Amino acid sequence: MSFLSKSVREKIINISGFDYPQYFKERVYKSWFNVKSANWDNQKFRETELSDLNENKLIFSHIGKSGGVMLDVGAMFGECSLPFLLHGNWKVHAFEPDKDSIKTEKLISLTGRFSDFKLHNLAVTSESGNFIDFFISPESKGISSTLNFTPQHQKSDTVKTVSLTDFLLEKKIDSVQFLKIDVEGADYEVLKGLNFKKCSPEVILIEFEDRKMAENTKEDIVDLLISEGYEVFASIWDPIVRYGVKHSFSRIEKYPFTIKQNEWGNFIAVDSRNNRFLKTLNLLSK
Repeated sequence: MSFLSKSVREKIINISGFDYPQYFKERVYKSWFNVKSANWDNQKFRETELSDLNENKLIFSHIGKSGGVMLDVGAMFGECSLPFLLHGNWKVHAFEPDKDSIKTEKLISLTGRFSDFKLHNLAVTSESGNFIDFFISPESKGISSTLNFTPQHQKSDTVKTVSLTDFLLEKKIDSVQFLKIDVEGADYEVLKGLNFKKCSPEVILIEFEDRKMAENTKEDIVDLLISEGYEVFASIWDPIVRYGVKHSFSRIEKYPFTIKQNEWGNFIAVDSRNNRFLKTLNLLSK
């Protein structure tokens, strides 16, 4: 998020009480680059990620010290889980049905390094026990999905589904501090599978992009979150030119927001348990 001036970054540090730039520089990136992979371009990762304050880092800067349970739904390479694992006091359940060799290598390396990191090769949806098609695309490893929303998508596998309600019941988890959802168009189905009366995450990060979504819309996501008592903010990015390249951040808005055609991004939903984070988001959305 290159829009953040030095003064705004300092305000975020003061509000959160956490020097997130130093933490990421000294702990997270050094650890990440030590994960060797014959197929991984560490220099490209450094160039595209190190200078940005993305939504995951923003959330970590406010709840990272507290510890708890994180559900990483659509874990990709595990890069969103790593900051929480390194800080300690976090148990992370990561869901990634894609059997791509690079993703598998990265995620398995995290299971070997962190006993509190559990990997589940399941597709999280609204219902458990089904077997559904899974699609990959040569355009980008970042758009693998249970939906084939581009002409390049091709079926790669059949994957088993689980709902968050059933998973949490099985694992005897009744409290979740951070729920991250990035499943390329099927995000609303993940939310539908969570019984908020039994478990209401403190912070939810969930992607939206209209052209990926089949039956539901970003408005459905927002309506559900609002109905469950969350304050919702939209981290809005400029329209995607092409998948697999660096994208351009636009702005943060508080609900009700105005999202233009083809803009995409992530909704950040926060309940009243985190006044500091709400203060920061209100600051950024002005």
